[in-house]
Amino acid sequence: MSLSDLEKRISDFKNKPAVGRAKKAGEKKVEPILEKIGEFEDEIADDHKWLKKILLISTGISVVIIGLGLFFIFFYTSSSRDVTLEISSPGNILRGAPFSIDLSVTNNSGALIKNAVLTINLPQGIVAPDSARSKNIVSENIGDVTSGNLIKKTYSFVPVDSVGSKESIKATLSYAIATGARFELRESRDTEISDSAIQIEIKKPEQILSGSTFPVQINYKNKSDFNFPALTMEVNYPNEFKYDSSDVPPASMNNYWQLGGVSGGNGGKISISGHLNLSAGANISLPVKISANLGGQDYEIADSAISLSPASSPLSLSILVNNRSDYVTQTGDTLNYSIQYQNLSGIAMTDAKIKATLSGDMVDLETLTTDGSFNSATRVLSWDSSNTHDLNALSPGASGEVKFKIKVKNAFNLKKLNDRNFSIHLDAVMSSPSVPYYFSAKQTAVESVSDVKIAGLISISVQGFWGDDPTGMTNSGSLPPRVGEPTQYIIHWIVRNFADDANDVEVKSVLAPGVKLVGQANANLGKISYSESDKQIIWSMDRVASAKGILNDPAEAVFQIEATPDVSMVGASEPLTAVTSLKGTDNFTGLTLESEFPAFTTALLNDTGGSSDSLVHQ
Repeated sequence: MSLSDLEKRISDFKNKPAVGRAKKAGEKKVEPILEKIGEFEDEIADDHKWLKKILLISTGISVVIIGLGLFFIFFYTSSSRDVTLEISSPGNILRGAPFSIDLSVTNNSGALIKNAVLTINLPQGIVAPDSARSKNIVSENIGDVTSGNLIKKTYSFVPVDSVGSKESIKATLSYAIATGARFELRESRDTEISDSAIQIEIKKPEQILSGSTFPVQINYKNKSDFNFPALTMEVNYPNEFKYDSSDVPPASMNNYWQLGGVSGGNGGKISISGHLNLSAGANISLPVKISANLGGQDYEIADSAISLSPASSPLSLSILVNNRSDYVTQTGDTLNYSIQYQNLSGIAMTDAKIKATLSGDMVDLETLTTDGSFNSATRVLSWDSSNTHDLNALSPGASGEVKFKIKVKNAFNLKKLNDRNFSIHLDAVMSSPSVPYYFSAKQTAVESVSDVKIAGLISISVQGFWGDDPTGMTNSGSLPPRVGEPTQYIIHWIVRNFADDANDVEVKSVLAPGVKLVGQANANLGKISYSESDKQIIWSMDRVASAKGILNDPAEAVFQIEATPDVSMVGASEPLTAVTSLKGTDNFTGLTLESEFPAFTTALLNDTGGSSDSLVHQ
């Protein structure tokens, strides 16, 4: 009930007519209720006065606090509005050329600002050359700034992003006022990388012949006013481009040059000679980039590329091996090479030469026979007019071939675990000093390449033990095997892979009549399954690595069988398993790999030596 409600009820009660009765003798005097109500009313009135006083005092204090707060905020905010931060920078900049920005701090607030700090946030495309390459924040404490003062700071940065990139430089001024409160001002300035400070121009001949040497000239020039202290140039050759020479020796790897210092307005050039191993009409890109060393850091500041596409050669050259262009060989095979050529031009090709370089560890050089000449030190076969008359003058449209024959070694020579994917490579080049008028080349040349893959070799072997099993497993039963009596044997399947990884390898065999699988079958690679219905054991492996079992332990599966011979086997060896076959896929050549081991009997047990104990007795 509220205070006003209580006052109203008391007032109503006081104004109500009194109802009384005669006092009986001996009764105590009763204090009139109206006196009590009056006292209660006075107490309530006193409490009400105190409550009003408390509320009035609290309201006054709050007004004072809020007023003081608003005063300070208004005063210092008004003061801080006269502190300004300005950025001055060029609207367009050159990639790689350092540029400057100015930050101006003005204090017209009428008061001292303290511990002022300037912070610059750089975008990824702009770096500070005297800072760590990954650092994109530059900060400087400029201390206290008195009223009326102007502080100006200049910073130098380098744009390294691609041409056309728009960059935003952001600056922050943080400072404190007398009360200790800190304020921040933020400004930003946009700029664009309009061009590269270093201009790259790449020139090439109008017509390029595959296999013929041609020049590529790279011109570079410093378009800026900045003097670069140290420039480097790198050319990234695609696989189809073969470097031959350059007029300025490279510093390393035939594709890296130290250009040294290049002052504003100056430049230089480098001419590179090479040839393409690329079919006519195909296209590759030759990219060039130039980097600058600034503040001890290397920054890529210019890049360009040129497209290279050979025209149709006046000469045709192709290689066949055993009458195929995609022949896959194997160990012990004989390779019959035919290098076929044709003059496709309208002029005679005089003094033509063919050179073929043979490489690969698996060729047996002692078996080489050829109608040309052979240098065993360089492994180069050569044909010219001295041993091939038709090469003296090859008429327009004329064709021919040169041949040689060589054998593949009988076995792989594995030395390391990663020895795999063997092949025989032949690089043949035909050239003539005769050049059709529409080509700007010193000679006409054409190149052809052949890679003959060598299929891997994988084998399966079977071992069986009755008594002395290497695993320590034991068998029951006795030798010689006897009719109607069960004898246990332990069978080992061993897989060795001589070259190339083999995928999806599967080994299978079927248990002979009277034989059953006992115990648990195990393998150190893959998994084994057994079908009770057809008594077939299957060992599956997703992958068998090259050199498995040659330079390390083989893949091996072990299982135990129990055989009970019948009377028809008396006097003969007891059959244990049918033929064990292996099949997989050569990961390098895609060919199917196969191996077999004959049906296994007690005569083949490894711990009996094929003695008469392997024969079934009555």
